[in-house]
Amino acid sequence: MTQIATSLAGIMVLLLGSGLWIGLGLIATGATILALFRPQLPFVKLLAQQSWNVLSSPELLALPLFILMAEVLFRTNISASLFTGLIP
Repeated sequence: MTQIATSLAGIMVLLLGSGLWIGLGLIATGATILALFRPQLPFVKLLAQQSWNVLSSPELLALPLFILMAEVLFRTNISASLFTGLIP
């Protein structure tokens, strides 16, 4: 267990210290650790399936719609009209 933890910390420090983005560094660290310590698993298929499951979850549907709503409100100045209408 300590070998896995040491390898995990070393790879993460190496990748993040080299200036790689955090998300890509975490994905690369996970894939590398999975390939090193579980060679019998098809980690490419496992990584692809897990990525698809996370990205297609219904919980994440609200996030892009919320961002779209905020952009529409910002670009059309509807929010300013709404706040102006609330002033007595």
